[in-house]
Amino acid sequence: MRWISCAVLACTLGLLAVPVAGAQQIAGAQQVEVSPPATIPSNCSVDVSHPMEHWLHSLPSGATVGVAPSACYLVNEGLTLDNAQDLTISGGTWKDASSPAPGASANLMGAVFWLVGGNDLTLQNLTIVGVNPGGYDPAGAFAAGIRSDGVIGLTIANVAVDSVYGDGIELAPLRAAGDISNVIINPSENVSITSVSINGAGRQGITLASVNGATISSVRLKHIGINVFDVESDQWGEGALNVTINGCTDGGGNGGLFFANAGLSAGSFYTGNITVENCTMMAPDAGDAVLVQSPQLEPHPRGLISFVNDTFQCGSSDYVACVMATDARVAVDSSRLAIPAGTVHESVYRASEESGLTFAGDSVSGYGALGSADATSSVSITGGSWMPYAVVPPPSSPGPGAAPAGHTSTRAPTPAPASTPASAPASTPASASSTASTAPRDTRLNAAGGAPASNPSVLKSIPAADVAVPATGDSVGALSLLWRPMLLGVSTVALGLALLVARRRRLPTAGAPGVPTRPSVEDLLGVGRC
Repeated sequence: MRWISCAVLACTLGLLAVPVAGAQQIAGAQQVEVSPPATIPSNCSVDVSHPMEHWLHSLPSGATVGVAPSACYLVNEGLTLDNAQDLTISGGTWKDASSPAPGASANLMGAVFWLVGGNDLTLQNLTIVGVNPGGYDPAGAFAAGIRSDGVIGLTIANVAVDSVYGDGIELAPLRAAGDISNVIINPSENVSITSVSINGAGRQGITLASVNGATISSVRLKHIGINVFDVESDQWGEGALNVTINGCTDGGGNGGLFFANAGLSAGSFYTGNITVENCTMMAPDAGDAVLVQSPQLEPHPRGLISFVNDTFQCGSSDYVACVMATDARVAVDSSRLAIPAGTVHESVYRASEESGLTFAGDSVSGYGALGSADATSSVSITGGSWMPYAVVPPPSSPGPGAAPAGHTSTRAPTPAPASTPASAPASTPASASSTASTAPRDTRLNAAGGAPASNPSVLKSIPAADVAVPATGDSVGALSLLWRPMLLGVSTVALGLALLVARRRRLPTAGAPGVPTRPSVEDLLGVGRC
């Protein structure tokens, strides 16, 4: 019996030691390098969703799947990986050539890579391709390129996602009852997304529905169906915490906003400490570039959400502002906000329902009006350069000291409201508050830097460089235009008085012997003849 046991043990060890097809054992480690078996076609000729998914599930923890750069796998039904552990997939093209049926349920289509739970997963050096011709189709809303449902430790690097019907990348929670319950087990955590391009995604570019701890860097997005970054919370417990987006490019051609944080649920307790920095919008998207909005007043506002050293191309809208905050805390720091030329010049901000909105050291141009804040909200502007749309054309050849062309409509700020801080920049000209404004009412700025006098809840300060003052020769030029008509009026009055005096004295005819000549107008005024 003993030798039988030993034989059984030896056979068992031998079976465990059999490597996966195409695998290379790494000495002294639990990791193995593998490649897909040759029985799975790698030229995108047939759908290999089922055999590929079955093979991936057979891999041990620590496996690295190496795919040749020229390989293409057709996965029309997507690849769902449940509770994968320490798995890396690197290389190749992964294509979903399916399209949603008109009016079909969105549940009929899934992500190309759908990662449900699991730990330490990496997708790198690969291309994900769909066949979306462009725009949002609700039936394809869930057909993302990559979807994480509560993965802890996810790395996405050097990945291109093109023309999928859903999101480019979606970070969602892991739910109970086979991931279909409303009970959230955990969000996606410790996520790293770097060197990723997303082009033509039908819904959102990157969705941060439920995530705690994410770093997103060097990403490029364009032609997105709705929003470039969507921080969406659709149920209690969803939201985005501790997220940094550092270095992104919005190439334009999108159907929605650059950054949107909304959703139907009270996600304010789970939305905050978000920083978006060093990002550039190449073209305007919708009217508002940034929207942070809670569906109802909550005891805890959403935020803080900070934008640092970004470039926003605001749209043209009569209905929204470039930065919209509802029951939220938003900070814009050292950024550039530009509203394009055209017939509509929207406002810079709108704050409502106990929102706190701050601007510090920003360059803002082309706006029609600063914006508005309701009685429960506050807006603070410090430093920077604020230049409204020039409603008065600048002179063709300004003289020394003339205001810059973009400052024509701000020649004359009105006095600051009582609630405006007295600490305006020291270099602001003393005469700035006493000059009459030539701008429309909604573009007048107060002496402290730009709040309409009718909105005392807005606290601001604008540097002296943005308050235009008259040129040094303006007063002399004005007098030179006025003294001649004034002199003519004085001359007329004096002549009338002289004739009246002469008539009362019954002066004889001028030029008679012994009679003095009637004084001329020049004699009466004491000036010489011309």
